[in-house]
Amino acid sequence: MSTLRHRIAGLPGVPAARRALGVAPPRRPRPADYHRPIREPADSCSVIRDVLRRGEPALIARMGGFELECLMHHRRARRRLPRRPYPEHTVRVMGTNAGYFPVSDETLDAFVPVYLDAISAVDVMGVWFNIGEELVVRKVCPRAELVPLWCIEPYYHELPWSCELEGRRVLVVHPMTESITAQYARRELLFPESPDVLPPFELLLLPAVQSAAGEQPPFRDWFAALASMKAAMDELDYEVCIIGAGAYGLPLAAHAKRRGRVAVHMGGATQILFGIKGRRWDEHAEISRLYNDAWVRPRPCEVPRDAAAVEGGCYW
Repeated sequence: MSTLRHRIAGLPGVPAARRALGVAPPRRPRPADYHRPIREPADSCSVIRDVLRRGEPALIARMGGFELECLMHHRRARRRLPRRPYPEHTVRVMGTNAGYFPVSDETLDAFVPVYLDAISAVDVMGVWFNIGEELVVRKVCPRAELVPLWCIEPYYHELPWSCELEGRRVLVVHPMTESITAQYARRELLFPESPDVLPPFELLLLPAVQSAAGEQPPFRDWFAALASMKAAMDELDYEVCIIGAGAYGLPLAAHAKRRGRVAVHMGGATQILFGIKGRRWDEHAEISRLYNDAWVRPRPCEVPRDAAAVEGGCYW
């Protein structure tokens, strides 16, 4: 296993958050800045397993890097007069990468309370030492257990937390539902050395609205798309929800918790759980070693038209 520091250095969004602030970049937070312990990796996985085992309403999550950019600019430059516009970088990545639409200073202001409300529901937060993350954690989810971000990904652990999914009704909200369906049908081939990563369970799927990378969904705005997915979730009978859905992901996960379920907001790494390759991981020191002949690329129908605009096509 590589060190936590090495993992953090390779994560997207860290330099972008510095540029987006338009000021001399502050340093990334240190563990002590969170004002409470960050669990060790072995303990982190145990915490998540215990949450799933209990089955009580809970939210295991991480903050999106670009969404955090938006929150931090709002905090520093939009809450008092004169209000400074959102940086060009933040406007661009919130639309192209996170899938928020339409993007303007006013609509981004409206996004902030929704995202903060979702963060307030988090019980276990994966932290990745992005600028401002420690402030949000301290103020918005002060009782959440803190774990290293990568611990939310079960395939890193000798005893993965996903073993607790066995026999459960598991809803996956993600744009790549066709690939996930096909891959789960041959789950035994995906992690042959660690079969507990993807145990047998009843798989339910909800296609996430794809509004990133230039896609134009049939909704007037992000809020309408979010409401549509919440309503669709409410029609399904599930126990655990795993979500990777851009800026929709954390609010949807909070909704699942508030409906009495356990939600795991894995974000972009959700596709790895189902043996779906992405450019971001092709040369990743550890995940690329998991690739085998059973792993696939997303289907053509799951690749948005401007996929390359999202970090060079990182998910495809």
